[in-house]
Amino acid sequence: MRRTLLPAAAVLLALTACTTDDGQEQLRSDLAEVTAEEEPESPVLEPAEATTELVDPEGSVLGGATVSTVEQGTEVTVDVAGLTPGFHPMGLYAVGDCTPGDAAAGAPFPSVGELLAVLPPVLVLDDGVGSLTALVESTPALEELVVADGSALVLQEAVPDLAAVEPTGSALACGAFSG
Repeated sequence: MRRTLLPAAAVLLALTACTTDDGQEQLRSDLAEVTAEEEPESPVLEPAEATTELVDPEGSVLGGATVSTVEQGTEVTVDVAGLTPGFHPMGLYAVGDCTPGDAAAGAPFPSVGELLAVLPPVLVLDDGVGSLTALVESTPALEELVVADGSALVLQEAVPDLAAVEPTGSALACGAFSG
């Protein structure tokens, strides 16, 4: 084993002895140039999640909602309290403006724009509390939901059964997502 290491050590010693001060200076100069070059800009990180409060037209907070980017797509989480029991349809709308309108005229949140996606309904139990976490494939990516005008999640009044879960009833609460 000693005999194998001895020739390798001799070659290494000979090579290090052959380097000159000029070679070391050139190496230092090259290294300084490489480290002085500008680092590439870091990519802009996309948002991982956006949250909002769900507020009724009178300004009372009824719960909260979060949209998150997960490996499989967009995840929507909703937590509500103080609502009537039943299935509450939800929809995701194109404009993140939850300015209250005329509830008597059937437009409590008139500025939310067009419907982007029908979300699964949140089931509120007899105690008035409900929660839902769902992976929603038809929902635009989070980056699209929080740019420009943002988007809005609108929670509807309870419906009697799952056959009527389309978000076309009277709006109960709204939450705006923006970047």
